[in-house]
Amino acid sequence: MAPTSTPVTSTRLRRAMRLMRRTPRRHTGNPAAAPRRTALDDHFSDVDVLLSPVLTHPAPEIGEHAPDQPFELLFAKLIDYVAFTPFNNVGGGPAIAVPHGMMSGNLPGSVHISAPRGGERTLLELAYELEQVSPFPRIATAVPRPAELPAAAD
Repeated sequence: MAPTSTPVTSTRLRRAMRLMRRTPRRHTGNPAAAPRRTALDDHFSDVDVLLSPVLTHPAPEIGEHAPDQPFELLFAKLIDYVAFTPFNNVGGGPAIAVPHGMMSGNLPGSVHISAPRGGERTLLELAYELEQVSPFPRIATAVPRPAELPAAAD
């Protein structure tokens, strides 16, 4: 599978890197060290949550992200593959990824929900609502239970 980096993905990566440099400091009682508002916080001025896919495309073929590739190529593939989730990783905001729907090749899909700082309860309530209207796929139901397995031949 060839890398599918786009100008949009590259823009998102640059924006995430800027957010990383502007991550709020821990509050220590000193007003100068108090957490400051960041660009991540600004995304939630008009919305309660942000919804995106977790990954940009279905699971890659075996070997597509093998470590024997040149670092720059592998890193570009990985950044393209997880283009949506780094904003919360570097920005410090809460997020949750939950199974939802199916993708091509009968692979399970998932959604990434982000909330402003302190919005963990909203994320968990929304994840629960999603599961109620569209139950999460249960991979374990396709696996035979031990009682259903044939006896071992001696």
